Amino acid sequence: MSRPKQCKSLTLERKVALIKEVEKASRSKSCIAKEFGIPLSTLSTVLKNKQKVLEGFEQSFSSKRKRIRASKFPDVEAALLLWLQNVRAANLAAHAMC
Repeated sequence: MSRPKQCKSLTLERKVALIKEVEKASRSKSCIAKEFGIPLSTLSTVLKNKQKVLEGFEQSFSSKRKRIRASKFPDVEAALLLWLQNVRAANLAAHAMC
């Protein structure tokens, strides 16, 4: 019995490289997918989300990041970040505050 294929997550950097390679249009999409070692459907999904990928890459997201996901509660995250910065500035341990 064979093992199922492992899912591979592409980094943002690799997705941008895929998009640029397709935009050159020197080769077919299937050839590009083989070169990158991904299925054609994955390439199609990256191209479908092209705008999000390029915006995420330009917005100082880490190029090693694999997903572009917005926060469900941005105000809570901003408050948490502010609290954490204050705790670190006061040279306290964050885990001791709980």
